[in-house]
Amino acid sequence: MRKILSWLFAGTTSILMSACYGVVEDYNSKQIDVNVTDTSNNPIPGLDVAIKCGSYVQSGDYTNNFGEAIITVDDSRDLDSCNLIITDVDAEQNGGQFAEQIVPMSNSKVIYDVQMQLEEK
Repeated sequence: MRKILSWLFAGTTSILMSACYGVVEDYNSKQIDVNVTDTSNNPIPGLDVAIKCGSYVQSGDYTNNFGEAIITVDDSRDLDSCNLIITDVDAEQNGGQFAEQIVPMSNSKVIYDVQMQLEEK
């Protein structure tokens, strides 16, 4: 009887903890993959990638050495009214100062390939 009560208590505690604090995986989200290159198709590291929907801004990720960034968004967000905002925040450390890019998003698209141009000085 004691084992049954222990098992029941442990199971109930796990359910309560999940209900109160959420679970590790968010099943109501989707992953947006962003790949950024320069005009010679070289990946650009160190760019800030965010999503802007009206006045809502979701900071996302910085591009890695392969020019890739991943942003997780709530599945209920209407991405048709959002833009990807890609900003060069490290000045010339990544090969130059790149002009900010604003890329319209779509609910049906989860991979974005973006080509950045160097800003003229």
